[in-house]
Amino acid sequence: MSLATLDPSEARIADGSFTIDEFCNAERMSRGMLYRAWREGWGPEFYLVGTHRRITQRARLEWQRQREAAANGEIASTKRLRR
Repeated sequence: MSLATLDPSEARIADGSFTIDEFCNAERMSRGMLYRAWREGWGPEFYLVGTHRRITQRARLEWQRQREAAANGEIASTKRLRR
């Protein structure tokens, strides 16, 4: 089955990458927060298709792991401060 015959909602699954809007919807975050993450250096990796940014599923999972690790580090340091 070619991508041309797929429903647009199914194309992301076959393609394995997200547009900015798809990524933001999946992560329940605003576009502004995603652009802030990139500006501050903690956003997911992406690649360009022409002028459009795409985020792979692999990059999304890696970004989630990094965010979880950062959150766990913040929680641990907060617990140390309370003692």
